[in-house]
Amino acid sequence: MNMSYTNQLTKHIVEKIKSMDIDYTPSVIIDAGSRDLDQSIEFAKAFPKAKIVAFEPNPSAYALCLEKAKNYQAITVFPYAISDINGEYDFHISPQDPGCSSLLEPDITLSRNPCGTSYNTIKVKTIRLDDFLREMNISKVDILWMDIQGGELLALKGLGTYINTIDFIECEASQKGYYKNHPLLPELEKFFEEHGFDHKFYFPWEGPPHSFNEGELVCVNKKFLKIK
Repeated sequence: MNMSYTNQLTKHIVEKIKSMDIDYTPSVIIDAGSRDLDQSIEFAKAFPKAKIVAFEPNPSAYALCLEKAKNYQAITVFPYAISDINGEYDFHISPQDPGCSSLLEPDITLSRNPCGTSYNTIKVKTIRLDDFLREMNISKVDILWMDIQGGELLALKGLGTYINTIDFIECEASQKGYYKNHPLLPELEKFFEEHGFDHKFYFPWEGPPHSFNEGELVCVNKKFLKIK
């Protein structure tokens, strides 16, 4: 396992795997909410044998991801938002910070909202991951990385029984909501507990304090721990 490459965004999940002192070679990694493909590239360098499937529904960001993916044979990019329903739904794009774009509507009435004070809404295709994975003949996902701005529970519910195949999950987790119907850290922890994941690895935002107390949650499937 090549663990020499990490940066500020993937380091928590890569370092957690490294700390387990195991010979771990993932076959399939999902990067949901890729934005600029940087995390897919990080995973490609950390796990050169893995197939990486990236999703980015923002059209301008998707175009950037496609261009960068030309240099990485292991990375495939799709223009879909991950949810619990297959369909077409509103997607809210922040002109101030494209990384704030979400299926959830930003609450622009809040002061210091990192998404800014306005947004543009477009229609995007949403998919359930379980249906997508079956269509792609993928039977197991080893690592799931999510940066989908409050859409975490929707994506997790759309995994169906595939969630049992995943070894590691990392997602953002906020202690205060800045989207409408924003699932918070305790709700995410409850979901992971109910689905057999050890979720005790929470890393607060690094750098300047996040105005809504956001951090990264790394979860390990307890079945994986028993096998290893």
